Amino acid sequence: MRSLNCQLTHTGIWGTTNQASHAIVDYKDIGAAVKSAMVTTGKAAGTHDFLFIWSCGHTAQPFIGTYNATHSSGVMPAWMQLNPYTLSSDGYANPDYSDHVFIGFDWLSIWCGYQASNLNYNHAQWAVLFYYYMLELGFTVNDALDQATRDTYYNTPFDQSPLYNNFYMWNPQIPPYGAYDISKMHIWGDGTVRLPR
Repeated sequence: MRSLNCQLTHTGIWGTTNQASHAIVDYKDIGAAVKSAMVTTGKAAGTHDFLFIWSCGHTAQPFIGTYNATHSSGVMPAWMQLNPYTLSSDGYANPDYSDHVFIGFDWLSIWCGYQASNLNYNHAQWAVLFYYYMLELGFTVNDALDQATRDTYYNTPFDQSPLYNNFYMWNPQIPPYGAYDISKMHIWGDGTVRLPR
């Protein structure tokens, strides 16, 4: 099994040039269970049907977590209050029609300022386009993924892009000086969902 150092020791968010780390809340032991009370304050149980987290390592099999009504582990089970293994592990190509979608990155998340293949766009702009197509124009999750990717990757649909099929990202924590590492965006559940609904 592959280790993900940034998942287990993050105390900051790396900038696009990897020259600065900005402090965030320090959850040093991400492997420990997430208490549902940490995320359920102010919401009724199970009301999150869509979750997109732009951070390292929350969607890969070793990190997806498990659901328990009082003591879930992993971001998706804690927020959505679902057993992740009841969802399709490829909600883009094989949607399960569950009305639940969890999007994130298997290992490293791509830097928001990192340019897409169309150099007029970076990945922060990709995210803005994704939400624009999904929320403003009423596209399904899959159609919004496709259109945002077509706009930023020279007319390439999502399933033919590096986001879906693996991209290389600089990982400063690979000894001794850092190295490129492989990752991808992962869609769990039902990519046919339209939001809001």
